[in-house]
Amino acid sequence: MRCPSAVLLPVLAVLGTLRSAAQNYTFETFTVPVPNTIWTLATAINNHGIVTGLFQMSFPRAGLIARGFRRYPGGALEYLAYPSPPPDNRNGSGTYPFDVSNTGTIVGYYTAQTGTKGFVLVEGQYSTVETSPDDSTILTGTNDRGDLVGYSITPQPNSPSVFENFLRADGSATNIDVPGVQPRRSQPRGIAWDRTVVGFYQVGRGGAQGYLRGPNGTFLGFRWPGARFIVPEAINNVAGKISGYWVDDTNGEIRGFVYDYFSDLSRGVNSLGQSELQEQTVTQPIPLRIVPPQFLESIEVPGCPGTRVTGINSHGIITGTCSSVVSFV
Repeated sequence: MRCPSAVLLPVLAVLGTLRSAAQNYTFETFTVPVPNTIWTLATAINNHGIVTGLFQMSFPRAGLIARGFRRYPGGALEYLAYPSPPPDNRNGSGTYPFDVSNTGTIVGYYTAQTGTKGFVLVEGQYSTVETSPDDSTILTGTNDRGDLVGYSITPQPNSPSVFENFLRADGSATNIDVPGVQPRRSQPRGIAWDRTVVGFYQVGRGGAQGYLRGPNGTFLGFRWPGARFIVPEAINNVAGKISGYWVDDTNGEIRGFVYDYFSDLSRGVNSLGQSELQEQTVTQPIPLRIVPPQFLESIEVPGCPGTRVTGINSHGIITGTCSSVVSFV
């Protein structure tokens, strides 16, 4: 579950795998066989085929409790709970893995009596990440360098909380709020090895567009005709692709997507000429790319509406969920 982000919807139970072969996909689905589980969500996949995700259980007295998992290519599952032992079993507590690198590092956040904090799991050892003791800190992505992206929420007395989007690299933190957009209306979702960050920012009422932040700090928004809401979930600069989901403006249907940004932008975020960008305006605070259809693939799991593609690796294998019931790899 990606709380406190509003991006995630409950899923019921499954994980699966899509394998890319000339735009043809086969699906492998699986469930987390834990009693009282009401939904399961795959969140990322690395080059070794390891999938991370989470599942939520419902108990009559304890309420809703979330736990993470790591699924190996053979199907073996390892469950993740932090802080532990013992894990917090209060209503609303949980462990939420968001991303896994090729080195096996897993990042995400947990909720407990001590608050909401980010975590990094390396070779069986957890460490807590927080921007300050009073903040809620959510980690949404990592790469093989060990860089981190995420956001923090700082409560304020008698006023709205303060949001900040950040990138942590080489021991220091950088603010990566989208220029001209209130921080609470944007969110980083993933980071590539070359430190290109992908995320989304809200526009108007009920709309959202994707963005890329290049290694030098340049921002580029992107969208395509007919999309009301675009949420990029992962980026892989070796494959040169971004995965996520979008909401069709005509019928409200949710579909996954894979965007070949490397081919579209040729040499990266900073390669486009101004003639290829929509004019920057008050309602478009950063340069905006209208993605040509040849660089975009819409993903729909047959017979399973509501596809969200949450992860992609260097081999083009994707993972995600659909119907708030099934996850795939």
